[in-house]
Amino acid sequence: MTINCLRGNPTLGFYQHMGGKIVGEIKEIHQGAELVEDVLLFDWSM
Repeated sequence: MTINCLRGNPTLGFYQHMGGKIVGEIKEIHQGAELVEDVLLFDWSM
């Protein structure tokens, strides 16, 4: 399962604490501002 989370969002730390690993990023321009989202991967098969 993957989750996208805006970089700088405090929730990102929570997701990492719960076992999420950052595997990439998505950049997009929204109304002239560049938004960067980190893509986290969760492996629940353990």
